[in-house]
Amino acid sequence: MTRIRDYRLHILDTEGLPLSAIANFPIPISLERITQPTIQLLKELLAPIPPNQPVVIVSDKSLFDEAIVSSLPNFEHYYWLIVDDSKILSENLVHALDRGIVSDIVDSTVSPKALQISLTKILRYYEKRYEFDEVKTHLRRLNKIAIALSTEQNIENVLDSILRVALELTDADSGTLYFLETKEKVDLPVKVSSKNKQMRFIYTKNYSIGTDPIQNQVMDITPTSLAGYCALNGETLEFNDVYQIGKDLPFSFNRSFDQKSGYRTKSMLVVPLKNHRREIIGVLQLINKKSIPGVALTSPEITEKVVIPFSDFDKEISESFGSQAAVAFENKQLFSNLQEQFQRTAQTLSEKFNSLVSLVSGIAHEVNNPINYISNSIQPLRTDVSEVSHIISVLASLKVINRNEIANLPFPDHLQDLKEVILRLIDYAKGTNLAEISDEIEVLSVIIEKGAAKITGIVRSLMSFSLLIESTLQQVDLKLVTDMSVQSLEKDLGRKLPVQVQFTGGTSLESNADMLHIVLTNILRNSVQAIPDPDGQVWISVNGNEDYVTITIRDNGPGIPATVAPRIFEAFYTTNEQKGNIGMGLFVAYNMVQRLNGVLKYQPAPETGSLFTIHLPVSQANLNPFL
Repeated sequence: MTRIRDYRLHILDTEGLPLSAIANFPIPISLERITQPTIQLLKELLAPIPPNQPVVIVSDKSLFDEAIVSSLPNFEHYYWLIVDDSKILSENLVHALDRGIVSDIVDSTVSPKALQISLTKILRYYEKRYEFDEVKTHLRRLNKIAIALSTEQNIENVLDSILRVALELTDADSGTLYFLETKEKVDLPVKVSSKNKQMRFIYTKNYSIGTDPIQNQVMDITPTSLAGYCALNGETLEFNDVYQIGKDLPFSFNRSFDQKSGYRTKSMLVVPLKNHRREIIGVLQLINKKSIPGVALTSPEITEKVVIPFSDFDKEISESFGSQAAVAFENKQLFSNLQEQFQRTAQTLSEKFNSLVSLVSGIAHEVNNPINYISNSIQPLRTDVSEVSHIISVLASLKVINRNEIANLPFPDHLQDLKEVILRLIDYAKGTNLAEISDEIEVLSVIIEKGAAKITGIVRSLMSFSLLIESTLQQVDLKLVTDMSVQSLEKDLGRKLPVQVQFTGGTSLESNADMLHIVLTNILRNSVQAIPDPDGQVWISVNGNEDYVTITIRDNGPGIPATVAPRIFEAFYTTNEQKGNIGMGLFVAYNMVQRLNGVLKYQPAPETGSLFTIHLPVSQANLNPFL
């Protein structure tokens, strides 16, 4: 337990104590003689006394009143010594004795020796109470520290908290953290060994001299050093003076730091840090416990006066805290390693995704040219189909002609070939279902046109993916992008759209205008195709603050069935193929929003229809709270 320091016993005497009782008392005493005592006078005398200093009030029972005593400030630090010559104690005094408000009762003829024993009992009671209060304070602090360590994510902050709190709990002037790590090309061992482990000197604090807290020195684990011995054996080491370590012990103190800095290392506590599996993962080294916490140890002379040994309680509290700290550090280290692994995995996936996007975009560009040829040939083909249909209808009229009549007609010799052609045409017309051929040509031309349009849509969607890796960021005004998206879709569909747009707050953000245009157009197209005529309506709302912009697109259509909703952001998934949808619009929009560090979500509208919500950061430096 921490030793009680720098305090004195204050005695307010109204009865004339024998002075010899306090002549050789072990701690300083302040004695105040009171000849005409009153409660008001006591309050005035008690006011300047520090609240954590013990006070003994010597009086007769007439001055003592428990109700009045309990009203005094810091009364729990006051100890009443009642002088009473009566043989029978009053009920009031008995109750006060039971509660500890009255510490003892003596008669007026008490001997100096008996009085000194009574004061010593009071002093011991105070020290026990002080120690108990200190234990409660430490336990409360440990609980708060455990909660704080469990929530801190930054490794450096965790190290700083571990060492700072350990120094405060033990009143140490300096401290050092070592952590064990596996040597390269060695499997993780069950038992710490100097062959498979090394120790990293990672963090330090010294309140008396300035030192860089961040250290990164690797050293072998050897039983000849204090930290090494502690790590190998798992034992807490205590030293009143490390300069006096016996030569018969396997370890010794390295004085090189003291010699270079002029610092004097004296008392030391070396504690193993054990995780929840009781494995040693590090060492906590506490140096120079101070009797006066605020004093800087700037010289060996001050160190000799102020530095005291670490107590058994310091050892217990350090071992307990060390276990909490070890688990917290190991958890944060695991979290940090997982975070780094996730970032590496994400980087690898990003590179592969970029490669895939480049490949897809390249293929789309290659396919785009021949599909353009096909698309541009659709209209001439339809014209040709119309001409062919006319020819077929002319041929169909030959069915009613009597072949024999034509065959028996006299044709000049130079027109015999023409006669043969006419007869063959009549035979073809009579033997062929010309109406079926005409219908089939018309159907095939329509299929080619629709297929070309679908391929064009797919190619356009795939080509837009190149923005995911080629896009640049700039300041974008969402009002302009939204208006442009509505206007371009109206031009594409050839009609005025029933869209209402509302802007609230800021509309400027760091983003990519081309990608946002595609996102809004694709979602808007989806909503416009879903709304009924003529009462369909689409509402767009843009609401921005200093951190994020939220865009909502709502319609009063039939909504998306619950069985379909989970798949709407999948590639090539559509339930409206008859409307020319290829199932890429929402897929492209979803991935582009993610690329912009945002979130796209769907949910049914409050009454009817669909509601798409987009959250985008105003600055790409912002973290995304929606993921």
